[in-house]
Amino acid sequence: MWNISPDDYIALRKIYKNNSVENIEQFEKRILMAYEDVLTRYNGKRILIVAHAGTPRPIFHKYMGMNNDEAYYTTTIGNADPFRLMTTPIVNPLDQWILSKLQVLIGQVHDAMEGYDVSRGCRAIVDYMDELTNWYVRLSRRRFWESGMT
Repeated sequence: MWNISPDDYIALRKIYKNNSVENIEQFEKRILMAYEDVLTRYNGKRILIVAHAGTPRPIFHKYMGMNNDEAYYTTTIGNADPFRLMTTPIVNPLDQWILSKLQVLIGQVHDAMEGYDVSRGCRAIVDYMDELTNWYVRLSRRRFWESGMT
């Protein structure tokens, strides 16, 4: 199914054959290999990926520029929630920062709304908008202008 080397395949099979638990690096490697294989095979097509628990988190870590704590502990996707995954890693530190802040915001607003605490959810949005407009846009202006925007 995956385009992996025979050695990697044997190593991954040994994990399951011996009923041992894979460590975080092995888990990330397995998930990213599968995801990148899907991106390659179905390039330009819309696909549906069904996953559970922490499966998307290595993808958040690599493609959305989140650090391990954000990707693994503060980002959640609810049951049956559609989510658009990235297909190109974000390399600009400002882009990584604002996307990680966005994912944290999504979690904060979701938790606030689940607890019927509208004011806490709104405060989180206002704080994010302040960082977006006062820092991200201000520090990215030169980069935006260079790409042909007026």
